[in-house]
Amino acid sequence: AETSPYGYLLKPFDERTLVSTITVALERHAADTRLRLLGSAFDASAVGIALVATSGPAVVGLDAGGAVGRVTSCNDAFLRLVSRPRAEVVGRPPELPIVDTDDRAYAGILAALRTGVGASATLRGRAPSGEERWTSVTVSPVPDRAGRITHLVLLCADVSRERRTEDALAERERDYADLARMEGLLRQRAAALAESLDTLRSTQRELVRREKLASLGVLVAGIAHEVNTPLGVAVTAGSLVGEALGELDRLIREPSVRRSTLAAQIEAARAAQALADRNLTRAADLVRDFKTVAVDQGSDSVRTFEIAGYVRDVVSSLAPLLRRSPVTVVVVDSGPTEVSTRPGMISQVVTNLVTNALAHAFAPGESGALRIEMARDGEEVVVVASDNGRGMPAEIAQHAFDPFFTTASGNGGSGLGLFVVHNLVVEGLGGAITLDTAPGRGTTFTIRFPCVLRG
Repeated sequence: AETSPYGYLLKPFDERTLVSTITVALERHAADTRLRLLGSAFDASAVGIALVATSGPAVVGLDAGGAVGRVTSCNDAFLRLVSRPRAEVVGRPPELPIVDTDDRAYAGILAALRTGVGASATLRGRAPSGEERWTSVTVSPVPDRAGRITHLVLLCADVSRERRTEDALAERERDYADLARMEGLLRQRAAALAESLDTLRSTQRELVRREKLASLGVLVAGIAHEVNTPLGVAVTAGSLVGEALGELDRLIREPSVRRSTLAAQIEAARAAQALADRNLTRAADLVRDFKTVAVDQGSDSVRTFEIAGYVRDVVSSLAPLLRRSPVTVVVVDSGPTEVSTRPGMISQVVTNLVTNALAHAFAPGESGALRIEMARDGEEVVVVASDNGRGMPAEIAQHAFDPFFTTASGNGGSGLGLFVVHNLVVEGLGGAITLDTAPGRGTTFTIRFPCVLRG
């Protein structure tokens, strides 16, 4: 492979100079490798990405008199969305995909480009073919170390298919009354086929799920979208902290500043810092869960241990989380059961099941219980985790193990918890997991895996 020099030495040189030069060369090579990987991800992304450079601390994006900001780079997906060749995009003011300029959301995106604040919207328009098109657009400001906005990241994605799906679902709801009248007839005619149809659907879902486990390409696009929001908020919060500290620095230099004024600035900085912490923690959790999905599960070591005691230790480690919740967790076993498997994966499964129950099984402030039972069944271990919470309707339960499916997206849910559990049980422990739930009667997860992991 072709390489470039990363440093040189002039004779004579001593050992310290040699070590220093080699260290610098290795660091530069690692940095170049990371940049190449980022560039490859940038080019291959299905989401349209454009980097806009601004000419000063105040961003002037699009306006009637022309834009000061200029696109410095973009990927092929962005070019397809704006229907322009690269020569007509790079080096010019940022251009949005074809949209209806009367749309209020469009005005909000333009305002974000002018002022350099973060914003997201779904814009409507029509493709050259005349077909209605919906585009998700996100503007994320990128400040320098001094807090000045020097670049904007413009993310665009064609969400027309998703929007048409939503419209179709809404139309289906409108037709539900008519379908209800036919329900009795359909049930009678389908009775003879119900058992075989359920088997077919179960097989189909399992095949689809295995396909999802085999392909991480879809997950890459999903995690990019999920991580973008908390990181954007954290960047904005960091800018607010800088502004608050700057104002505080100015105030303490005044001879007659009031204590309440200083306290207000400190509180503003603390609030912005707390906001940044929350969002960075959420982003870190997302990346960690994604790494759990992507990593080769075979790298986790296998050892022999008593499973009931180990599960109790895992639950004990969650004590700080459980103390803040009215939900109790009880571990029950029928006697000592020694297994030879991957303890790290069992720890992750138990942790995810507990945190999932705390987040979804009960209403905020509602007390309840999660019971984890373990028993040996021949050459297998059976772990049953059941709660007495509100349960799930069938339309939610059928998607419970799908990646990025969550009913708590507004409360920081990522939709990876049960997907990770399924992946760990099936691929890591060589077992199987099933779900039994209904509204009002709680949720039960039944996990079976071999006592001795082979292969």
